[in-house]
Amino acid sequence: MDDRTLWLIVAFFITAGTLVAFIVQWRRSRRGGGGRRDPFDGPGDGSP
Repeated sequence: MDDRTLWLIVAFFITAGTLVAFIVQWRRSRRGGGGRRDPFDGPGDGSP
């Protein structure tokens, strides 16, 4: 495998990862609204 192919794969993964993270954040903020807590935020009711 030459360097160009490796760089292509790396660039593709970086772009795909950024895109997926952006879409997940957008969907979460759209669906969750303002007051709801993130389910992955950890235990606790109203603690900061």
